Amino acid sequence: MALKKREKILALMVLAALVLEGVFILGPISGPSMDELRRNYENLSTEVGQKEKKLQALQKKIGDRLADWNRRSLPADLKFARPKYEKWLVTSLEQAGLSGIRLEPGEPRTRPGAYTSISMNVRSQGTLGQLATFLYRFYTAGYLHKIRQLSFNRLENNSQFEFIMTIEGLALATANSRNELPTRVETKLALGGDKEYQQVLVRRCMEGDRYVEGLGIFSPYAP
Repeated sequence: MALKKREKILALMVLAALVLEGVFILGPISGPSMDELRRNYENLSTEVGQKEKKLQALQKKIGDRLADWNRRSLPADLKFARPKYEKWLVTSLEQAGLSGIRLEPGEPRTRPGAYTSISMNVRSQGTLGQLATFLYRFYTAGYLHKIRQLSFNRLENNSQFEFIMTIEGLALATANSRNELPTRVETKLALGGDKEYQQVLVRRCMEGDRYVEGLGIFSPYAP
C-alpha cells in the first residue's frame, strides 16, 4: 500500500529524529579533524620534499662518479684497449728499471653494455726500489685499473727478486675515449713523490760504508 505524501514526511521526520538521537548518544563519528588532516598533509609534504632533495643529491653523486670512471676508463674499443694498455705496462716496468718482463694475457670478463675486464699476469725482475718506482707510476697514472695480487721471490745468488703480479684494467662501454688511453687523469698520492714511497717500502740500511736495500715492509716478523 503506497504511503501518502503526509505519511512520507512524517516517516522522514521520525528517521531524522532517530539519527539525531544516535548522534547525541554515541557522539560524533570518530576520525581526525580537518586541522589534524591539514597538519598531517603538511608534515608529509615536508618529508617528501626532504627525500626528494636526498634523492637528487644521490643521483648527482652517482652521476659524478660514473663521469669520473668514464674519464679514467681504458678505451671502450677492445681492439685498442688491450694492446695500448699492455704497451703502457711494459714501458712503465722498463722505465722503473725492471727486466725480464713477461706478460701473459688472462681471460677477459665482459658484462654486455657495461664493461670488459682486461686481466694479465706480469713477471719481472729487479730490486725493491725498482718495484716501488713501478708501483708509484702505476697508482699515479689514474687509470681504472688495480693490482689484484703481488708476490715475489728472491733470486738465488742475487740481491734481486722475481715479481709476479696479477693486474686488471676496466674498459667501460661508455668510456670517454674509444681508441686511446685517457690523458690528464694523473692522481696524487698521500706521501708525495717516488722517493718517499721507496723509503717506506725499501728502508735502506747501512752495510759497512754504503747503503743497501733492506726488505722494508716485507721483512719477516721478528718479536
